[in-house]
Amino acid sequence: MLTTPNNRPPLRRSDWTQLLVVGLSLLAYSGCSDSLPTTPNETTSPIPSTEPNDVSADAAVRQVLDGLQKQNARAVWDFLPSAYQNDIQQLVRDLAGRADKAAWNRLIKIVRRTSQALKKMPAPPTDSNAENSATDSAVIVRNPALLAKLLEIAAASDLCDMTRLQAADVGHICETTGSELLRLFAESSSGLGSEKDRDSFARLSQVDVRLVTARGDTATVTVRWPGQEPIEHLFVRVDGHWLPKSLAESWPTEFAAIRQRGLDWADSTTRQREVWNTQLQTAEQLLDDVEAAPSAAAAHQRLLAGATQLLVAWLGQSSNLPSESDHPTPSEPATKPIRKSKAPDTEELLPDK
Repeated sequence: MLTTPNNRPPLRRSDWTQLLVVGLSLLAYSGCSDSLPTTPNETTSPIPSTEPNDVSADAAVRQVLDGLQKQNARAVWDFLPSAYQNDIQQLVRDLAGRADKAAWNRLIKIVRRTSQALKKMPAPPTDSNAENSATDSAVIVRNPALLAKLLEIAAASDLCDMTRLQAADVGHICETTGSELLRLFAESSSGLGSEKDRDSFARLSQVDVRLVTARGDTATVTVRWPGQEPIEHLFVRVDGHWLPKSLAESWPTEFAAIRQRGLDWADSTTRQREVWNTQLQTAEQLLDDVEAAPSAAAAHQRLLAGATQLLVAWLGQSSNLPSESDHPTPSEPATKPIRKSKAPDTEELLPDK
């Protein structure tokens, strides 16, 4: 399901950069196993520069939409120039090299235990209000089996240890684990929510993408989702790849900020080892209580209550890391509606939003 809650404000250009990088990085982190690495491998090979794409800006957008329609997450990765891919891949490898291995492997065990516990939870109730209340986040929270499968995929990709993660091919992970996650969401949305929500992936083929103007390395593209007003987007060509202008402008500063926050997090697993040990121990005790619950319903209640408290504690732990307020906020993206109208919810997921 690609729609977003109606009350969510449109994403700023910096938000998209962060979502893109964090999302791809999390995909790369989805397959670590229990084994500990021996000697970290600091050497990395840059991704070869790709030949300039012989496609127009509108065709580049259609390629991403077609890939997502087929639940192929690799389409998002291939949309990026090799320099951007190198930035993300290097970040993933650096995080793997600097994070505390024992803490990470312990966290993976917790993820696997949580997945097993969720599989025993009762199925979500089917009521008449489900169609009106179903959203991506709500479906995940209300459907333990779905969350269990998501965690299972996240802990069992083809990357099985931190040493291999330090030489990760993020593009391959997008193609495998990322696509598997998209298929999971496509399957889980079937039969949930309104007809519009159930057909979110299929509706991607109905998006009307048109090239308005093109001159040299700049272009203007309109994108119109079914039943919505067309929205105009400015594109620029970077190393042969057409990118939303706002993404290209914000990448150097926003990615640097994201990289620093990520490395600060990885370093905190070593510098604040006692804090991490306390939080991990709390999570393990929570799972002990859940597994000892007298019934599936009681286990569900214990997990929800304990997870909420644990989340608050973990957010408090990370409050000392650099935040977005520590960095200058870039200007709003250079996009405008052809006619004054609220951008559709699905439109908020386009790259320059």
